[in-house]
Amino acid sequence: MDVVAYVDGFHLYHGLKSKYGRAYLWLDLVELVREIRRDDVVLKVRYFTAIVKGEPDAALRQETYLAALAALSRGGNRPRSLQEEDRAVQGLRLSMDLRM
Repeated sequence: MDVVAYVDGFHLYHGLKSKYGRAYLWLDLVELVREIRRDDVVLKVRYFTAIVKGEPDAALRQETYLAALAALSRGGNRPRSLQEEDRAVQGLRLSMDLRM
């Protein structure tokens, strides 16, 4: 079966952090989806998250993680504001396609 995975980065981050501390925060999301869906063809992983505001250290860590995800993605796909897709959002969230 062909699979397109949608990852809620905000809830993934807080869920992992509350259960495991910082041990699993730097996940390769494409590999995670491939591991979960071993018998399927993973076509795309779409990552959505809220932008960290008011916490400069946390914002820097988030920016670093997003850059790492983009670097892992073929073609170096950069995160883009959902504002490009949905003008009502006004850049409060970020989306990224992680290509196979």
